[in-house]
Amino acid sequence: MIKTFLNVGLAFVTLLFVACGSNSPSEVAKEFIAKAYDGNGEALIEFVHIPDNAKKGEKEFVDGKLKAHSVQTKTMADEKGGVKSIEILNEELDDNNAKVQIKVVFKDNSSQNETFNLNKIDNQWKIKIF
Repeated sequence: MIKTFLNVGLAFVTLLFVACGSNSPSEVAKEFIAKAYDGNGEALIEFVHIPDNAKKGEKEFVDGKLKAHSVQTKTMADEKGGVKSIEILNEELDDNNAKVQIKVVFKDNSSQNETFNLNKIDNQWKIKIF
């Protein structure tokens, strides 16, 4: 019984680390773009760094812009049959800064390239918009 409990506990801890551990700049950018093209605007603000010294209301403004952008990107993706794949083209790392280039391929075989600048904040990669 104790062994089963320990195995379940170990599995839970492992799952927790795997779920939280995918925080390379490329993985963050890829997950962000996947959610944007899926129309999941609610989730996008978690990927973005809002500085502590941001003016009052800026987080809400950015959140609204991200949600609106995700509606537009989902509409565009739907017109192209949906997203076929998301590929990392390049990742450049420089200490706590990164630049990631992504290629989004649609089901109609058209594609679009995206570039993201990221900063490492509190040991987490966040998309830089300011």
